[in-house]
Amino acid sequence: MARPLTVCGTAAAEGIPALHCTCGTCRRAWELGGREMRTRAAYNLGDDVRIDFGPDSHLHMRAVGRDYSRLEHLLVTHSHDDHWFPKDLDYRRPGFCVLPDDAPPLTVYGNPHVMETARASLKDPVASRIELREIRAFETFEAGGSLTVTTVRAEHAGDEEAVNFILREPGRTVLIAHDTGYWEEESWAFVAGIEIDVALIDSTYGRYDQNGGHMGAPWVVKFAGRLRELGCLGDASGVIATHFSHNGHANHGELVDIYSSHGIQVAYDGMILE
Repeated sequence: MARPLTVCGTAAAEGIPALHCTCGTCRRAWELGGREMRTRAAYNLGDDVRIDFGPDSHLHMRAVGRDYSRLEHLLVTHSHDDHWFPKDLDYRRPGFCVLPDDAPPLTVYGNPHVMETARASLKDPVASRIELREIRAFETFEAGGSLTVTTVRAEHAGDEEAVNFILREPGRTVLIAHDTGYWEEESWAFVAGIEIDVALIDSTYGRYDQNGGHMGAPWVVKFAGRLRELGCLGDASGVIATHFSHNGHANHGELVDIYSSHGIQVAYDGMILE
């Protein structure tokens, strides 16, 4: 049985409403509230797995009621600080928190940049019960007894190898593909034939026809279409747009209008996929 996947945050680096911003998208978000209010992108899979650990992780802990002392696996897409804020992970050490005696060790998986910043930020990984594991694109590994993780090279962050994740559990396979543009051919060839039940796809540029490191709506549609052509998405598969910037100039209702004709859902903070 697949664990619930909680979409904790759905925004790009500035959040929505964006820090310091008075643009029309942000003003509208303040007026409407609810699903317009977006924190930086991250996910929880059950109680023991988290994907990305950015500056809103404390807020997510409270908002979705997750006990981070039970985390066992932390998958990090890349080292940009809206997705990876290791200073907050250092507060896991004695003197800043009390871990229960039966708290499991936490394994952090990330590329060499993630590992470098982790080693610089974590004062005492042993006392914090944190283990570091370097990963690369196009690998498959086990993260606990029932979760298999496959990494796909993202089209993002040219100075490092950012990855997207395919998460396989009994009963469900999920693609988490935020912080990427339309993949390079090597990535498309790698995923061909992998059956995906739910695909969460980067839509940072909102309504705009933009691609490169992130995507706008027309490219999200193309991305989903390519997955279908390659046999990854079937008739029952779900596609969800996520990771939005206020610079995409589309509020939640407008995004729903843009994507609904393509059979694509729009993610919101707190969305749960059972």
